[in-house]
Amino acid sequence: MLDNLQNKLENLNQKLLPLHRRFFWILPIILFFSYYPVIPLFSTESSNYEFSLPLLWLLLMGILSLPIFLADLCNLITKKTPLTKVSVQIPLILSSIPLYFSLTLLWSPNKLRGFMTAGIIWCLYLSLLTFYKNIILKRTPLLLENPFLLGATLSASFCWLQAILNTFNIPGDKIFLCLGCTNLSFGFPHPNGFAIEPQFMGNLLLAPAIFLIFRVIHPKNNQTRKAKIRYLALASYIISTLFLIFSRGATYSFFLAIAVIFLYEIFYAKKKLLVASKIVSLILFPLIFVTLTQGLMSELGPTSDTFMGGVSRSISQMTLGRIKIPLPKAKSPSATSNESSSLAPNDNVSTNSSTNSSTNSTSTTPLFDGYITESTDIRVKLSKMGLKLALSRPGQFFFGSGLGSSGVALYQAFPELGSTKEITQNEYIAILVETGFIGILIIFCSGTCVFYLCYSHKKPVKLSFKQSSKQSMKKSNFSSLISSITPAKLYFASLILAYAASVCFFSGLPNALHIYLVPILYPTLFAKNFEFL
Repeated sequence: MLDNLQNKLENLNQKLLPLHRRFFWILPIILFFSYYPVIPLFSTESSNYEFSLPLLWLLLMGILSLPIFLADLCNLITKKTPLTKVSVQIPLILSSIPLYFSLTLLWSPNKLRGFMTAGIIWCLYLSLLTFYKNIILKRTPLLLENPFLLGATLSASFCWLQAILNTFNIPGDKIFLCLGCTNLSFGFPHPNGFAIEPQFMGNLLLAPAIFLIFRVIHPKNNQTRKAKIRYLALASYIISTLFLIFSRGATYSFFLAIAVIFLYEIFYAKKKLLVASKIVSLILFPLIFVTLTQGLMSELGPTSDTFMGGVSRSISQMTLGRIKIPLPKAKSPSATSNESSSLAPNDNVSTNSSTNSSTNSTSTTPLFDGYITESTDIRVKLSKMGLKLALSRPGQFFFGSGLGSSGVALYQAFPELGSTKEITQNEYIAILVETGFIGILIIFCSGTCVFYLCYSHKKPVKLSFKQSSKQSMKKSNFSSLISSITPAKLYFASLILAYAASVCFFSGLPNALHIYLVPILYPTLFAKNFEFL
């Protein structure tokens, strides 16, 4: 009976394969609409519940993935495929994450949010399972470069449009700019694209920026001069947009990835000086261009800020106040802004009461003169509170407070926060608070096991007769390990490192789905037949 059911499910999955391909093809474009357009559902004391295009994609993909998931369950029961096969072990190991996270719902004080989060995690698991089974194992051709770069270009263009329109005094709420993203904060706007905040939009551009740098440094075989120029122009455009967004978390994560790439290329490139100059130019020229553009926007914008004032504020904020250029004299007050300058910035920019009280509703002076210490202080404070809560008692440390409960648990431990919607702006600490040390351990062990299974079945390199001694064998094995790190794999690893660093600056699943979905798509950009893997 189960064998018959499994055969029917596998046949259904085979029929759904073309639909799965189309869904994965459109995913890179969908991800860039991470928040807008948004459908507000309802709100509670602890959460706002909203629906976006990526969440809709994830829900539909989760439903379409049920046949292959149920077929795998039947396979486990009937033991039709032995558990010794890697194709069975990887999904089984990864299933421990949604299973344990769902289990923590039993003791979560915020079960509604926890249930929603568990649903997202299960849909992510089902989507990854389908991609692994139907795309990777079946070597299904999936060309994603065009939709990937199309989505990045469209969202980057919208970011520039937001910045230009707000510079000429178009209200932020008319062009999807978040509360603290308008020119009232620094004298120049820092766009958030279709994301809820600049940090998420900047994070979305990490993958295309790193991929385009790879294409510039390592062009395709027989690539035309026109194609090389196109990749170079697109890389400069995307990187410039990343800097324009003005998110420290995304920018610092990008610099970390570039540092790894730079060191690798310096050691392995044949033309070291040429490659080094390319990488430095790809970063330095867009950075200078955007800094000058921010100064120009400050000069042309409705605030009383000047060109040098915008440049000064930009450099001060991005260097955490380490580099300060004296602010020049402000321009003569211009027409009153359409927006109230007492508006409190959101997430990336925070303000205290003294700043707000000193700025009246008709002033056109930017709210901040440079680096905003409050923004960093709030993040650090919430992270310390989260760690203190996690270490408060053994039960909390090992098992956590339950999925979706970080805001409620923090408020119960620290009522001075004033709201159950305040969460730790650090995904690692949020996971520790909600699922405990066991949750962290399960994620780490699952990831390690999957990585080992993916690469342990590779054929070992045959040694020559001269490498018969024990010392030479060790050296050869080490050399083969190093030589196996191809440029594509290194750039992929640098992206994972950038993502791992970026989640130190925020937490939450719905607005950061790309961090969990892009890594499975990324290898298909480098190799049509998955030689990358």
